[in-house]
Amino acid sequence: MEKMKRTLAYLETNTTINELGETVEREQIAQFKAEVEPSYIKLYIEDIAYFYKLDISSDLMYALLKYVNYEQEIIINKAIKERIAKELDKSLSFVNNNLTKLVNNEVLIRVNTGVYTLNTYLFGKGSWKDIMKHRKSLKLNVFYSAAMGRQIKKEEDERRELERIRNHSNGTEKKVQNDISKEELSKIVNEIELNLNRISA
Repeated sequence: MEKMKRTLAYLETNTTINELGETVEREQIAQFKAEVEPSYIKLYIEDIAYFYKLDISSDLMYALLKYVNYEQEIIINKAIKERIAKELDKSLSFVNNNLTKLVNNEVLIRVNTGVYTLNTYLFGKGSWKDIMKHRKSLKLNVFYSAAMGRQIKKEEDERRELERIRNHSNGTEKKVQNDISKEELSKIVNEIELNLNRISA
């Protein structure tokens, strides 16, 4: 496959001394052709295991990734779904069912009808700077637990959990766990608030 090229330019300055002993500067613009890095998807090694746990067609995932733009979005209508189904020799319902699984497992995040954004904690398109910027917009919280391994939660989920704990500590929740002291509860609330402040910064 022939690599794409683009024209780049830089300003070149030459300094010389003429026969009168004067310093003479000459500027010229130099141009050259440079190879352009092709479109690619970054997949983070620490999260590859996540995909193996999901009952989702990898062929469909690769087919969808061809439609990712640099806003980390996949815009997919019925015509594109039918094209993917034909390409994979599968039915339209196969594509729809697997899309639902991807959304339910937060590999893709539905932002509107036919519009999905990548979970850039798992993979992303473009530069690291763009991916990091997109991660902040997702408002997801990545954390680890001994029981569940690496997990990713939406910031809204964490806010709901914080509200539930606050209600619990105020005595408004009917079911009270006797094995949690007020000190432990306060510590949990503080930890969640710290996490929210960190990911909102």
